Amino acid sequence: MNREISDKKICDKEIPDPVIRRDLSEDLVLLELNRPDRCNCFSSNMLDLFLKDLEDLKKEEKVRVVLIRGKGKAFCSGMDLKEAMEMEKDGSAPKGFSMSKKVHKVLAGICQLPQIVIAAANGPAFGGGGGLVSVCDYIIASSRFGIGFTELKLGLDPTLLYPFLKRRIRRSDLASLLYFGSPINANRAKEIGLIQEIVPEDDLEDRMMEVARQVLEKEPGALRFAKRLIGTDLLPDGNELEDAWKRHCDSWITPAAQEGIQAFLEKRVPHWDQGSF
Repeated sequence: MNREISDKKICDKEIPDPVIRRDLSEDLVLLELNRPDRCNCFSSNMLDLFLKDLEDLKKEEKVRVVLIRGKGKAFCSGMDLKEAMEMEKDGSAPKGFSMSKKVHKVLAGICQLPQIVIAAANGPAFGGGGGLVSVCDYIIASSRFGIGFTELKLGLDPTLLYPFLKRRIRRSDLASLLYFGSPINANRAKEIGLIQEIVPEDDLEDRMMEVARQVLEKEPGALRFAKRLIGTDLLPDGNELEDAWKRHCDSWITPAAQEGIQAFLEKRVPHWDQGSF
């Protein structure tokens, strides 16, 4: 099996796809989030492509490590709220319903991958982007990294990501992240166990490749067994995910959420009604 990885910098050639797959060797794949002008927020199309890549990777026995990074200055800013506020073509529901379901599938899909998943968090990760960080096996963050969960600031129920986050960090730290909604920096994220390493921004790619090399030195069968053990621990069961998604969708159409999201898009302070929650 080819374990050689080029020391050259990964090409940053602009490609229009919102998720770029690069096969760096027969056993190493990079998935790059490619909406830098929107801080790599999840569009419906981006989530569909991400899911397609995850489904393909499940079947590829030669691939043993998957790298994930964001293009530009952000890792992933969560769901594209502008698109999520639009109605489906049949007028049945906001697109946010189907998009949040896809976020769940992406996070669960990463837990279920047989490969080791290494995230190179090049910049901020918010909402669903923070959820993406929480399900990767190893996270290397640049010194610019920050993470936050702002659902309560938007008037949304925070249940969508809770099933994954509660399996990653202790209750008191999760409570602080959700109640206050303010981003924490890389040092604090490392303290509470959301990331493993912090490196200077210019060193992030080299360190990502070095960690990949170290993983690829391990025996393939034992590596896959270890991933099954750890991935299973991070994966909520189907009923828990379904209940969390339904509650999230119920909150999406409340007056509180409509005001909170609209205020965010208009870059103003929301005007909460008494008892709007």
